[in-house]
Amino acid sequence: MRKRITFKGKVQGVGFRITTFTIAHKLGIRGWVRNNSDGSVTMVVEGLPEKINQLEEELETKFSGYISQKEELEETTNEKLTDFRILY
Repeated sequence: MRKRITFKGKVQGVGFRITTFTIAHKLGIRGWVRNNSDGSVTMVVEGLPEKINQLEEELETKFSGYISQKEELEETTNEKLTDFRILY
């Protein structure tokens, strides 16, 4: 499964990307996370559906006071991601 998820709210400057990176590595999820110019954070994640759901749940719990909105889209592609990265 592959998803593109954008979190809106006060999600920059609070450790969101490094926390995402740490949890993704722990769960064996591949992909990337980056800050956007509008103050949101986008990530593309690839892995087992239950692991992706666990990542989302952990982020929503840890940053519950910071996330005001979440948009997600399932993606289909032949490109396979090999690791998880923070993009700058």
